[in-house]
Amino acid sequence: MRNASKNAAQSVSAADIAAEIERLSSLSLGDLRAAWAAEFHCDPPKDLWRDLLLRSLAWRLQERAFGGHDKATLKLLEAQGQKRGGDEHLQCANRSDKLRNLRLNLS
Repeated sequence: MRNASKNAAQSVSAADIAAEIERLSSLSLGDLRAAWAAEFHCDPPKDLWRDLLLRSLAWRLQERAFGGHDKATLKLLEAQGQKRGGDEHLQCANRSDKLRNLRLNLS
């Protein structure tokens, strides 16, 4: 997890992240879908089950606070994604990541 900014890591503790994940786990499916939409700026795939919605949101919280995958892992994941072809379920997340990266580059 090498991509965390020092400010993000300093302002959010592991206990804060755990508390937010606990809060998310108590949400209804509808509220969890709304949380996904707010985080990823698009509706979640209709066939995405509750546990995966929660895990995806939990990962995003931790990624923002502590950093994401290192470059080697990202390269490996990208290569695997290319082998699969265009998976429409990932288009929303990819678009969101591109927008986030653009914002970071402009800062």
